[in-house]
Amino acid sequence: MVFLNGWGARYYWDYPRFDVGLRTGGEGAFSRLVQEAKALGYRIAVMFGSNVAWRNGPDFPTIADARPRDGYGDFFPANYVDWDGDRKGDGFMVFMNLAVPSWRNHLRDRTAGIIGRYAIDFYFLDICGLWENNVDGDMLLGTRQLVEELAQRFPGVAPIAEMLYDAQMGFIPMSHVPRYSLYPQANFGVVASFNHLSFPAPGRGSTGIHEYGFGHYQPVRLDQPQIPTITFVDDTFTTQREAAMSDIATAKQRFAARGGRT
Repeated sequence: MVFLNGWGARYYWDYPRFDVGLRTGGEGAFSRLVQEAKALGYRIAVMFGSNVAWRNGPDFPTIADARPRDGYGDFFPANYVDWDGDRKGDGFMVFMNLAVPSWRNHLRDRTAGIIGRYAIDFYFLDICGLWENNVDGDMLLGTRQLVEELAQRFPGVAPIAEMLYDAQMGFIPMSHVPRYSLYPQANFGVVASFNHLSFPAPGRGSTGIHEYGFGHYQPVRLDQPQIPTITFVDDTFTTQREAAMSDIATAKQRFAARGGRT
């Protein structure tokens, strides 16, 4: 499975437009990438933000009513990420609530458009593990309705959650980042998980487009419970090719030892 997280050409910036970006070649190049990858046996997952939007974007006025509000009517801020590296969170994004029809329908239609146009195999719902009690509707129920509506249109195209929590495991079969380290069977006994977008690549430990920057590279292990994950960046195919091939070989051994199960 290939997890494409920068397919819009500028990671996160113009959420929630979810269009193929010109900086990565445009629709023609993206279509060729998906078609040739699938012909080689790969399956493609693309990334969508389940509950964040750029408040100054051209699409925002039509979905502004979906900003979550607490019991006092205050908006829940989305200023937890340091996008510009100044060690302080930036708030150009706002959180959104999938229980509100305007946002759920917008995300559903954008996701369905990409899946249908390019025959995508999986769709990733970024930050969908967020739940806040707010007066305009239950985020869990809104997420489930989105998944059910997409399942009706595209049977077999599976959703992937980020930071999946237990109540979502009944309708989302895959998780992007394992949870519950003190009770691993609560995660791995129910859903399949692979490592987070910020998982470091071989070599310098680059996280690619992720805002985390760099980390400590960890080779694939035979005994790891999560699906083996390799982050590919600019030097993975050149100076770090041997490390990547070693990880692939270990992943194949793990797969065989588990009886053909990831």
